[in-house]
Amino acid sequence: MLTYRARRYPYQEKIYSSQLEAASNVMQAFGKLHDKVQSLLSSGPPGESGGDFNALITEDKADFSSSYRQWSVVLPSSVSLSLAKYMEALNSITCSLGSTWEVSHAESIESRMSAAYTDVLTAARQSLRVNKLTTDNLRLIESLGRDAEPDMVIDPFRAKNIAEKPLFDNFVDEGEIANDSTRSATDASTLRIERNDLYIENRNLFIIHTWRPSARRGQVADISIRLTEHMRRGPKTGQASTERPLTDRLIEKVEYDLGTSWKGPFIKSNVEEDFRLDVSAYGPSLCAARVYFNNGYPPITIYRYLDFISTSAEV
Repeated sequence: MLTYRARRYPYQEKIYSSQLEAASNVMQAFGKLHDKVQSLLSSGPPGESGGDFNALITEDKADFSSSYRQWSVVLPSSVSLSLAKYMEALNSITCSLGSTWEVSHAESIESRMSAAYTDVLTAARQSLRVNKLTTDNLRLIESLGRDAEPDMVIDPFRAKNIAEKPLFDNFVDEGEIANDSTRSATDASTLRIERNDLYIENRNLFIIHTWRPSARRGQVADISIRLTEHMRRGPKTGQASTERPLTDRLIEKVEYDLGTSWKGPFIKSNVEEDFRLDVSAYGPSLCAARVYFNNGYPPITIYRYLDFISTSAEV
């Protein structure tokens, strides 16, 4: 569906994520400016007395400049260069048009600005390694509920980021500012004991999952589920358990049950992938996982709620 830049290290992934966010914000302001320019060039100045072309686009230019200043540090250089060339062309036409103009005078300028705009889009697509979707590929993402057009760029990882971003609105690290108003009224010592007992009951094993927007018809998310192991950091007061059954290869298999919407239960013995199970889903579900051991230890059952967010927001 698209070519997604390969990333081998978290540092590279962070840079690429920042570049996608920068491009999204800058291109939104840039597109608004270009639409205003093209509208004025094709329809002429508003009102009978005409108007100053530069004055009419001042607000949109300011919004674009503000966005660019904020994000330029992480934008790919090719995108910044093409944006600079567009602005050079725009500044030159404001001088040639003067304070009043007619549509007939602006026809050649309109095509010039369209070419400059296309150069910016091409630079963004090439530097961020995303391709336009074909008609066939558009059919694959109908389940995402977008009114897509053949020339729009869709990155499922970007869609996931947009969907989850509101969850961090007004985020504050309350662990750093804990006080009487934020602390739970529950008996902390009792809750701590229950917490540590859960480590013992689970033998330090837990189920985790991650998701992405699905390209399958009728599905909303692709979910990858796997077993993980809490690594203890050495003996200390209150420590619950030091077991490492996943690391020590003491697990024979994991049986997953996701409910009646699937044909499971699923039996997974792929120890090298931490007993990973991949499924596509149209709604959240409770996952029950029974872990079987190869050293005579009785099976344990652990749970995970497989949640995700519908990615209906525009990218």
